[in-house]
Amino acid sequence: MIETDSNPTCIKVDEWLRRISAVVAPESEPVLRRSFRRYSVTGEVKAVGCRDDGTPFRRTWTLLQVSAEGLSIKSEEPLPVETQLELAVNIDGNPMPVRGTVVHCTQTLGGYKLGVRLHFPA
Repeated sequence: MIETDSNPTCIKVDEWLRRISAVVAPESEPVLRRSFRRYSVTGEVKAVGCRDDGTPFRRTWTLLQVSAEGLSIKSEEPLPVETQLELAVNIDGNPMPVRGTVVHCTQTLGGYKLGVRLHFPA
């Protein structure tokens, strides 16, 4: 897990919801398209994962949007769907450790947009 000064273990979903609700901007799309609304935020995501060949990597990405169960991230390189990640999501100056799985990777102008489904402990 990515170590942070404040908490090296994954946060629970109620803490995630409390923290994102304190910083979110108005909805960026209607709720009708998705199970949960997405919110535009300013932030950074530090990630640790493994490539298909087992080689570990560390990256820092720009956070685009958050929702109750996921993230939208801008990356300079593509990642395969199903890549498992350990993340430190910083939207308020206090990084939140979470785990996630890449669910889509779309090439966009200037990079790639990654959709990451978050996994919270019970």
